[in-house]
Amino acid sequence: AKAERPDEMVAVVSAALHIADSTFQKRFSEYEHSLARGQIINAEFLISAVDVDLIYGDVKYSLQVWQSAVDAYFLLLNDSWIELSIHRMSDGAIVFSLNENSYNTYLREEVISYR
Repeated sequence: AKAERPDEMVAVVSAALHIADSTFQKRFSEYEHSLARGQIINAEFLISAVDVDLIYGDVKYSLQVWQSAVDAYFLLLNDSWIELSIHRMSDGAIVFSLNENSYNTYLREEVISYR
C-alpha cells in the first residue's frame, strides 16, 4: 500500500526543520572540534540562521530558519513567522507541534531529493 501524501505545509516545515537542525548540529560539532584543537573559530560557526529552498508538489518554497535555542526555531515563509519547539528522538525523528497537532517526522536524504 502506498503511503498517504502528507499535508503540504507540514511536509515543508518538517523538511526545513530537519535540514536546518542538521546544519546547526554540524556547525556546533565543528565549533567544538576547533576549540578542542585550540584553533581560532571561524565566524560561520556563530551564524544561527540558514536558508532552505525546497520544491514540493512543483512549488518552490524558500524559507529562512533561525535557531533561537537548542530546541527552538523561528521559520519565515512568505512574510509569515512561526515559532516551533522540537524534540529530537534517538531514532533520528523530530517531533514538533503545528496548528495544535503533533507530528513525529523523519527525513531521508537521497541523491537528488529528500523523503
